Amino acid sequence: MKALTLLATTLGATVIGITLGILFTPYKGSKTRRKIYKKGHEYTDQLADSYEDLIDTVSHSFENMESKTSKLAKKGKAEAQKIAADINSKMH
Repeated sequence: MKALTLLATTLGATVIGITLGILFTPYKGSKTRRKIYKKGHEYTDQLADSYEDLIDTVSHSFENMESKTSKLAKKGKAEAQKIAADINSKMH
């Protein structure tokens, strides 16, 4: 959830910054457009990196959960086999 808030804040700040930059720029239009184009690509790269970090974090969380679930299932299976063996030995 923090990453989503960070992403929304970054996008909002970018839009506000671009708008203010266009309104108060001392440069002529072609130079301003070029600067906006370059900054847009920088922000796109940063956003892509943030997205990749988010995906990695979520992926690691699922891998960790999968590992813990697998260990728990093995432990439960071993316990069930132990109980079944006890029951079989008591019946014979």
